[in-house]
Amino acid sequence: MNHIGMDSHISTLEFAVVNETGRLVKAGRVATSINGFMGFVRTVPRPRIIYIEEGTLAAWALETCVRFGEKLVITDPKKNRWIGSSGQKDDPVDAVKLAQLGRGGYIKEIHHPVGQRRRFRELMIAYHDAVRSTTRIKNKIKAKFRHNGITMLLGLKDYTLGEVWGGGNRVTVKTEVKGREKCPHCSSGRLYSHGESKPREVVHTWSNGRRVYLQLHRRRWKCRDCQHTFTEGRELVRPRSRLTRPAEAEALWQLKDRNFIQVTRMKYTWASMSIASGIRSWYTP
Repeated sequence: MNHIGMDSHISTLEFAVVNETGRLVKAGRVATSINGFMGFVRTVPRPRIIYIEEGTLAAWALETCVRFGEKLVITDPKKNRWIGSSGQKDDPVDAVKLAQLGRGGYIKEIHHPVGQRRRFRELMIAYHDAVRSTTRIKNKIKAKFRHNGITMLLGLKDYTLGEVWGGGNRVTVKTEVKGREKCPHCSSGRLYSHGESKPREVVHTWSNGRRVYLQLHRRRWKCRDCQHTFTEGRELVRPRSRLTRPAEAEALWQLKDRNFIQVTRMKYTWASMSIASGIRSWYTP
């Protein structure tokens, strides 16, 4: 049995071949590539086994060996004390020591998935990294707001603001209700989920010349005591209304000195007659 120790780097691969008696029979250095890797391994007579320490190139080396039918063992570098605590440390010496440790069975193998399992593992790692990065950025933004005394955005204290998108003269903010409300009919807190209402967009305010819409994602609840069902977030927007209550209040304030047409066409405010018609449907002078 020929034991091949390999020390991997981004540009080169260092090899050392040790036979069953522990004698170094071959050593070499090749470029980090599939052709260089397999080209050296195939010059070593069978039976042969390759040893490599866990690192950034370990998964690539394992995939390559599986593809070409070679056996590779990925070892735990924390257990290879002979290499880590050695005073003499360079790539050729590390490769020789790794081969000697493999020949004596003094290594701890690390399992790596291959094929589709490896792809799935990498996707899951990338997903969790993206989630952590998004959370970190959100926390930094919230901390900056708190640093400047801003405790809530858009005046929505009991709501969670999520994704923001937009274009042209509008901005849309995904909005969800925090926690759980009490039953509006009997004030009971004994509720259970009764589905979700269809997301709807309502005008809330304007910022920098663009209308700000809230895309409301609201849950439906059913009371265990009175058996009534209701949709959360009723204090923010009335049923079938296209404006939030703060937007309605602002529209009424504008109507103090203007008519419906002027409010509708006013720059930076409501964009269509349908909004003004919505106000007219419930506003009684």
